[in-house]
Amino acid sequence: RLNPPRHHSTRASKSTPRIIHMGIFSSYGQYIPLAAVVFGAFTLLSTLKLTYDNHHLSAGLWLPFISLCGASPPERWVYMTGFCATAACIFASAVYAKRHLLSLVENEHKTLAMRSYYAALVAGAGLLGQAIIPLQGNILDVMKGRARVNWQSTVHQSSAGVLFLAGYFHCVTMNMLLGRSRALPSPLWSKRVKLFLTVTMLGPFFLAFIPHPATGAGASIDAMAWGAVGQWCCVVSLLLFFGSYHVEFSRTNASAEASVDAGKAE
Repeated sequence: RLNPPRHHSTRASKSTPRIIHMGIFSSYGQYIPLAAVVFGAFTLLSTLKLTYDNHHLSAGLWLPFISLCGASPPERWVYMTGFCATAACIFASAVYAKRHLLSLVENEHKTLAMRSYYAALVAGAGLLGQAIIPLQGNILDVMKGRARVNWQSTVHQSSAGVLFLAGYFHCVTMNMLLGRSRALPSPLWSKRVKLFLTVTMLGPFFLAFIPHPATGAGASIDAMAWGAVGQWCCVVSLLLFFGSYHVEFSRTNASAEASVDAGKAE
């Protein structure tokens, strides 16, 4: 009696795509922070232009809060898609950092490294939440005192608050980690850039929340515009901070490739 055939080749073929996928992630993950900057910058600028072109702003508001650029269609769909893609890049960058960068830190700094890692995940979740749930469609009426803030704007604003608070906590803890650890491949100029971006994010941090239209505080148009300046500074600084990880990721990737080449030579 013939024994039934064994499907070893089938199992091998099924496992091959996973191996290839992991290799691609390890090799090209260094570019994910740059992708986050590209998606984020495109979303910010394109939604701002669409908001101006479609006259979805109150008269005299020379710079809107970023959230206002996603309250009405068609810019709402660009806002949602673009920031969801940016959040995905932040998640992927955090995972890549945990595997290839934070794993290098000394044991006494592991706790700080994991705090920074989880803060990045929470910040990405906040960005994702405010992208999926935009401000209410009649937010301009709220600004004029003709309507009240509803649950949608409350959830959106809360998600944005999570983004800013967790993002800033991530920036602070990462600066502390880069200053204490001697194992991370971060050049001095990159550390200084990250520290500068952290300061520029903190400077207008509270200004970005006080006159926001979703608070229903009835702030003046000019106050909202200056508050928007603060929010734009915070968001751009945070986006560039995440983008700067390309420096560290490229160094860890180069070191890993050198180790692989050395192993092959042996």
